[in-house]
Amino acid sequence: MQSVAPFVAFLFLSLFALSSSGSWLQELPAWLQTPLIRLRGLGQGQAPNADEIALADYSDPTVALRQRLKTVDVVREHKTAHALHAAIGKILRASGTQPKQVVQHFEAARDAAALGADQDTLLASHLDLAESYIEEGRASDSQHELTVATGVLADHFAEHRSKLNRLRGRAKFELGFFERALGYFKDASDQALQPQDKVHVARDIAMVHVCLGKAGEAVQPLKGALDVLHAVHKTNSKQFMAPDGTSLPAATQDSLAADVHFHLAEAYHSDVHLNMHNSAFAEAHYKKALNLEEKLHSSNNKRITQIKRGIKFLDHGVGPELRCPRQPLVMPGTEARTPAETMKDKTFITKMNLLLAENRYDVVESELKASLRKHSHPYKSHEDALALNMLGNVYVKQGQYSKAAKQFRQALHAAIACCGARNQEAESAYEGLKTVKAELTPNDQRVASAAINIYFDKLETAGVPTVQGAASRNDETSTGSIQDQHVATAATNTFVDALEKIGVPNIEGSKESQTNEGSIDSQRVATATMKTLFNSLEQQVSVPAIEASTNVEPIEGSDEQQRLAMAEMKSFFSALEKSGAPTIQGGSNSDVVEGSSLDKRLAMAAMDSFFDNQ
Repeated sequence: MQSVAPFVAFLFLSLFALSSSGSWLQELPAWLQTPLIRLRGLGQGQAPNADEIALADYSDPTVALRQRLKTVDVVREHKTAHALHAAIGKILRASGTQPKQVVQHFEAARDAAALGADQDTLLASHLDLAESYIEEGRASDSQHELTVATGVLADHFAEHRSKLNRLRGRAKFELGFFERALGYFKDASDQALQPQDKVHVARDIAMVHVCLGKAGEAVQPLKGALDVLHAVHKTNSKQFMAPDGTSLPAATQDSLAADVHFHLAEAYHSDVHLNMHNSAFAEAHYKKALNLEEKLHSSNNKRITQIKRGIKFLDHGVGPELRCPRQPLVMPGTEARTPAETMKDKTFITKMNLLLAENRYDVVESELKASLRKHSHPYKSHEDALALNMLGNVYVKQGQYSKAAKQFRQALHAAIACCGARNQEAESAYEGLKTVKAELTPNDQRVASAAINIYFDKLETAGVPTVQGAASRNDETSTGSIQDQHVATAATNTFVDALEKIGVPNIEGSKESQTNEGSIDSQRVATATMKTLFNSLEQQVSVPAIEASTNVEPIEGSDEQQRLAMAEMKSFFSALEKSGAPTIQGGSNSDVVEGSSLDKRLAMAAMDSFFDNQ
């Protein structure tokens, strides 16, 4: 059998650079931690040589281990294979990257350990793999692995018992059985021997309390974890390595302390509404956790992002983003005890907007769907319409137009059902549906058009003038508010109808293809043109005057817009002259647009009355 001496030397050289970062060491096998720490201690106070500098700059500490692994015969050298796979898996886990590769290496380490006779190594391999399954979101696979681990007859089973029960609790927690998880965690706490085991289980107990809505009960175990770390720090200050193995590298202490402070911040953050001082406590612990994380050589970027998000949520009065699994149904047809947030809560809307600013569309989608599940179909409330519109906009940002159209249609129905067609959410749903319509399939476009037509019908029923004719609805390109567009377009159509009644030839581009394009200023110019016509008709053909508001508003818009409007007037006057109708006198100097939107609607009604009498 090939000697393992070269491998051991190669392994220690590869990992020596990691000894400067204790957060890596806590994830390495126990048999590797102590020698590496001693190697680091021997080098303290000495200038590093060229080889040490090269190793310190080594970007991927697993490269050397992977290269050695290629030369290993797993069947003949199963101990070496196990050691390599376990080391690579723990290094990758500590880095927080490549979770699938972590699982693969721990599976290989377990299989290699199964070829040997060391039952303690086999049990430890099962536990490492079970933990990686949990981190990969495979709680059921973790449970199966733990069941197998229970049957391993290890010589030092008591040393593994705390971790075994803690992982049982983690699996139950991820599956939503919080109370059962808490029982396992308490057993693990009583059985814990090593400082890091005590800290980890205290964190897990606190996590369950927070998810159960009992954040106040999470504080005490976390403070106990800080006491454990403080005792370890005192031990380290007296001697380099305690004989009982209860000491920890300084960086490992900082990593564990950062984790505890983060969970303390979340606990206080969850209870801000109960005590005004909790906000200050939460902020202090967030900042302490952030300082410790940033000080680590191998800082966890994911955790740093979580801490910064917690501070931002706290500043905006939004609760913490807890990682609590959904609990299974307690009884058929009943939800678990933790209620979903809804759009009735203004802080929930703020939270959604903050998440959207980070482009976390998957989280926003999940949260909005959870809030909608609290209501039955068909949706009929203002909160439903608001959530559906927001969900539709999420899909638009992702380019999922068919899904977006569905949400906007449902939002339109909900807004009309609860609050009428004039509601802001109804208008927002209409605008969203109109925006995505061109991106839909022909069949989906017909469905969208039908929803828009129903919306227009509801507006008409509510007394808001709307576009007449399906062609106008399908070709609508106006800008400005919905009601202003409807008023302006309805006025144009009424005007064209009136001309036909008095024998004026139909102007090309009548209401069958009429669109009201341009800015609000352009619409005012067009309305002023019609006003000039009506004034001239009063003077030359004895048309009864239309009552108007005394509050007049001068034509607005650029010189180019006004010139275009006057050109349209001249073309129209020429058509009137050819048909034998009296020529209209007057120019742009007297053109005015009268009144507010309400005044305009009243004026349009007067016009309709006038034309009916002709």
